[in-house]
Amino acid sequence: MLNSDSSNENNPPPPEKNLPERNLPEKNIQTQNLSFFCGSYKTPEGVDVPATIIRSSSKADVPMFFWKDTSWGPKWDPQTRCQEVSRRLQIYYNNGIIDYIFSGSLNNYPTLCVSKEIKDSQCNDQNLLITLKSGENADDVLQEVIAFRHSGGLTVERDGGSYIRVFEYWRNAPTTNGSPSESRF
Repeated sequence: MLNSDSSNENNPPPPEKNLPERNLPEKNIQTQNLSFFCGSYKTPEGVDVPATIIRSSSKADVPMFFWKDTSWGPKWDPQTRCQEVSRRLQIYYNNGIIDYIFSGSLNNYPTLCVSKEIKDSQCNDQNLLITLKSGENADDVLQEVIAFRHSGGLTVERDGGSYIRVFEYWRNAPTTNGSPSESRF
């Protein structure tokens, strides 16, 4: 899913776009002064894995994605995907468009994208967060992220798609003091 490390010619990597940064008025999630970065997290087995982590001054770090999958090839190994997705999250946060992460598709691939609003949200090059492998179910992936973090009640379902409210996820999710069980990323 959100993994990266194996040469698979049938599954192209997510497009690399230079996403413009701009300063918007703070509201909702922005009032928390969050930052997103790629850090390291120790699994229960004692293995360090790359993790996309949310940091704030008001709460301990909250891991969001754990990156273990090596099937994307050396160009998109777990560390590289972690860094890219963390970078995108930070840009989207800075631009004020990250209230929701939702499942979708782009270029015939399942994806996770970000949006300011749920209504009429569509994945495009300007809000792409993660490209999944062909045949993967983006709704299932999003549900696994929620279930994995034991932060129930955060998923919104609309028109067959799933959404995570990012602020609620951060507010309710366990911090890095907890232990990550299995993650498919």
